[in-house]
Amino acid sequence: MKRAVIGVAAAALFLAGCSSDSSATTPTTPAAVGSTGSPTVAAPASSAPVLGPVSGAQQILNDAVAKVGCSKFYLGSPAAPAVDLWGPCLLDDKSVTFYVVSTDANEKSFLTLMTNLGYQANQIVKAPSLLAAVDDPAQVEQVRKALNGTLAG
Repeated sequence: MKRAVIGVAAAALFLAGCSSDSSATTPTTPAAVGSTGSPTVAAPASSAPVLGPVSGAQQILNDAVAKVGCSKFYLGSPAAPAVDLWGPCLLDDKSVTFYVVSTDANEKSFLTLMTNLGYQANQIVKAPSLLAAVDDPAQVEQVRKALNGTLAG
């Protein structure tokens, strides 16, 4: 039941290039030429492909994914109530979903929604402007430490 709204990821569209390990999924053939006509391989090997301006919410998600060390991250769709942006990823084949919340009121509203949908407060990590729902209770402490966050409960 908690996945009904929180896990809207099941209905989410996979956005290519949003993986935390984009170098492993970026094609290096001429077929990688984007609509701008520039091949994605023209960028230096140490940088990720440039996909355009990154919003503050996207940067928060990117930082969280990098700190936690998730794989297969993608932006979630459709929008979730009281959340600016969200996206799931995998941590050792277990789901972690990040939610960017811009205000204390939105955080409180979304925490209430999450707990009403079945998440336990001890499965939710709070960090500045961010909530992380951790499906595997054994990974909560790892995520909390990586984000330098606290538990919601």
